[in-house]
Amino acid sequence: MDIRVALTPDDRDTVQEFVERLTAIKSNTKRFEMTDAESLDYEISGKLVEVAVGRHFGWLVDWSIHPGGDGHVDFTLQDGSALDCKGTHVRSNMTHDYSLALPVDEVLADYYVHALISPECTYALITGGISRARFLALARPQTDWKGQTTPMLAVRRSQLSDAYPAAFYSATLDA
Repeated sequence: MDIRVALTPDDRDTVQEFVERLTAIKSNTKRFEMTDAESLDYEISGKLVEVAVGRHFGWLVDWSIHPGGDGHVDFTLQDGSALDCKGTHVRSNMTHDYSLALPVDEVLADYYVHALISPECTYALITGGISRARFLALARPQTDWKGQTTPMLAVRRSQLSDAYPAAFYSATLDA
């Protein structure tokens, strides 16, 4: 079952300001060829997913900027497990069986959570989670992404679990 998390105008403003600071420091090093507008949307939707996941599970979002990247860890759970949030900014169909896709060299976190950001960025739907081991067991190569420059692995939204590990419901260590 999807979890709907409201996103406020303050959330959107805070994320916009964060991404503006981030892009002034960090170059666009995405694994896809993106326009500046696509890159901005990618960064904003990714941080909004972190806000939504943090709000739902009661975790603090890390607002510090890591010029070399965050190591694909958005939250560190009490047991030391790494959690990476992934999202999709949806243009029209929130019910589509979207993919959780990762470049093959980015499958580093212990867990992944996927969320969809609504077209107007007023809410996120947390669609499920998956462990790295299960992701690797289920993932299939993805070759049809526009501008793809790195091999990708993907699982479908329908393959994600809504039975989150108990560790998700504990407080995190300092993010």
